[in-house]
Amino acid sequence: MGPVFSMNSVCLNCHSPVWVDDFFAQYNSAIGLYNKKYCTPARAMLDNLYENNSELLHRVIRRHPDYPR
Repeated sequence: MGPVFSMNSVCLNCHSPVWVDDFFAQYNSAIGLYNKKYCTPARAMLDNLYENNSELLHRVIRRHPDYPR
């Protein structure tokens, strides 16, 4: 709860506790929705590529600037 608690303290300097609580509830909900809609499916696709030793994955990795030449 570290960073959120600190941010709540900052927000409470100007805003009411109800406003701060509602803001962070909405913010956390938006993050959850993003993770559910985008991150989880993307992770599943990547896991599938890794499990199947995909040639596509190897081509993408080789094009990455950090790939050792």
